[in-house]
Amino acid sequence: MARVRGWYGGLILLLGAIRVAVPVTRPVITSVIVVVSIGAIELGLRRLRPERAAAWRCLQVALVVLAAGDILYLLFEADAPLSAPYPAPHDVITIAGYLLLSAALFWLGLPAPPEREETSLIDAISLTLAASLVVWLAVVRPIVEDQALSTAGLITATLAMLGYIAVLAASVRLILGWRRNAAVVILTLALLAFLISEAFYGYQLVGSDYAFGRRADLGFLVLLGGCGLAALTPSMREMASPEVRRHSLTRVRLALIAIALLVAPGLLMVEAARGPVKTGFAIGTTGALVSVLVLIRLSISGRAYRARAARERAVRVASQAMVSAVKPGDVIAGTRNALHSLVPTVGLVDLELVNQSEVDAPPRTVVPVGPGRRGQYVVPLSGSDAALVFVAPMRVLIELADLLGSLADQAALALQRISLAEIAGAEERERYFRALVLSSTDAILISRDGRIEYATPSAEPMFGRSIIGERFNDVVRRPEDPNADPQWPDVVDSAEGVIRGPHGDVAVVVHRRDLTRDPSVRGIVTTLRDVTAERELQRDLAYRASHDELTGMVNARSWGETLEEEQDRRRGVGNGVAVIFVDLDEFKDINDRYGHPTGDQVLAEMARRIRECVRAGDVAARVGGDEFAVLLRGLPNVDDARAIAQRMAEVLSQPTVVGSIPIECRASIGLAYSEGEEPVEVLVRQADTALYEAKEQGKGRWAEYSPSHWRPPGGGNGGGRRGRR
Repeated sequence: MARVRGWYGGLILLLGAIRVAVPVTRPVITSVIVVVSIGAIELGLRRLRPERAAAWRCLQVALVVLAAGDILYLLFEADAPLSAPYPAPHDVITIAGYLLLSAALFWLGLPAPPEREETSLIDAISLTLAASLVVWLAVVRPIVEDQALSTAGLITATLAMLGYIAVLAASVRLILGWRRNAAVVILTLALLAFLISEAFYGYQLVGSDYAFGRRADLGFLVLLGGCGLAALTPSMREMASPEVRRHSLTRVRLALIAIALLVAPGLLMVEAARGPVKTGFAIGTTGALVSVLVLIRLSISGRAYRARAARERAVRVASQAMVSAVKPGDVIAGTRNALHSLVPTVGLVDLELVNQSEVDAPPRTVVPVGPGRRGQYVVPLSGSDAALVFVAPMRVLIELADLLGSLADQAALALQRISLAEIAGAEERERYFRALVLSSTDAILISRDGRIEYATPSAEPMFGRSIIGERFNDVVRRPEDPNADPQWPDVVDSAEGVIRGPHGDVAVVVHRRDLTRDPSVRGIVTTLRDVTAERELQRDLAYRASHDELTGMVNARSWGETLEEEQDRRRGVGNGVAVIFVDLDEFKDINDRYGHPTGDQVLAEMARRIRECVRAGDVAARVGGDEFAVLLRGLPNVDDARAIAQRMAEVLSQPTVVGSIPIECRASIGLAYSEGEEPVEVLVRQADTALYEAKEQGKGRWAEYSPSHWRPPGGGNGGGRRGRR
């Protein structure tokens, strides 16, 4: 179309130049220009298919009628325009052309339904009244006062004036509806040239100084060329699109209103400067009407701005209410309540949250839908695939389009906040979540299909690497079988687990929750707490509670528990068990002579020697101040028990060096052995009895309990004499 417009513009300029340069060709050239312009309009209608094709057809008819009047004038009255009878046939045709042209312009400038621009209409009437006053004073009044005109001439002149004013009003209406549309701009400029040319034509006729062929004749040619060029412009399809421009007071509007207000006072000043004012009534009446219209227009705009301010306050209140929404339904309910407060007397047909792919209407554009002049306004919600669809009377949607968009943006923020919070991705929720997890050593993992898809920053120091993408069962194992590959259940409460950390195995407490149905998580959430230090502390406390602090041996309480466990274990088992009691002889003398610290060192050394004499599975305990007990398990025969008792007696008889001072300390030992299911507590009593027998034999010896007689074995310090219990 750009090339067609270029050729068309060049052809019109060429024909216009020929018309001016060769006066005799003017009727023919005018006819050719009309045909070319009508053809350009027809081409634009066929290719661009505008919404108001009928209005353009009306414009074609108006141009043809005006051209017919102009051609008749050129053929019959061009030589003597002032001496020709009035009215002539071409004058009537021109009036008809005015009326058709004004109808076409009103039609084209009318906003798409159901938009109602009261303020634009008032502005158009005000400017038309002001311009009509100028035309009346400059052209029509002198013609009406001309005594040479007949009644038919006066009627024709009056109708011509009314037709011109109708075209002027339609042009002003079109100009005020200017929506930065290229086709409207071209058409407006062509109309301005035509109106100015017609005004000069009438003024020159009144002054009797009209000369055929002056520039006043070119206005109609510019109108013809401009209409064709506008029809070839693609934006002519959107001339009737609805826009939200009600009550706008731009600088251009204010300037036009000021001109309308100043025309009457200005003309009054001109009249007064020339002499007595003869048209004061017309000037005063027009000025009063324009002033009243301007006041009405300002009143409407004021009410509109106050209503808009009230609506914006309602939107702010609604947006504040949506901040507290926790579910999408709360946001929609808050939006609907805000809309009812905005239009309480009209109400909305529907408000729906849908997926953008389900809506065919263009975004943020009011489009008609269904009967009854109802419309649809779709606002995509930023940050999501959803959209809010407002369905209401089109007039309401057009008027509230900006506010609906603002309200939808607020709803989008609320929905986005809720949505991101549900998936633990909202900025506020993420900041809060991050503040918690970064300050905690606990690791939180989210697994889907058995693989870890998310891990808090504390997980990497715990594992020594990033575990994203690894299988949960591979990185967290059960402590009872660390080498196995167990399948952890989806729900676990405080289970023990082991992970392989950068410095060895780490004990963890595992909590698992199945949140696969939660739309904000959709996975298994696992919390791992490093309890290695706690377990070590527990083991240390348990050790301290069950062992003697000085000697490191099992204490008396733990010795009793060990005997109970051994009793339960021996039921049904026939292996040999022995109990040895050891008592340090005359240990009180060591404390009295060397002091308790030295005595403690002697006790610790004696305990060490006793532990060296027993096996790994045996239990050695300190059951008193200087008394020790040993439980020998799984003995093949009594000889092994005797050998341990003998070795113990020999080792304990060796002097203990404390601070370079050798200290003699001997021990009495009692042994009791059994291969049957004899209760362990019986062995304890028997070993105690044997201990007293050893002390009676001279101390520093060991003795074995026998139910019929006893004998100290021979050899070394353990030798003694045979005796009966």
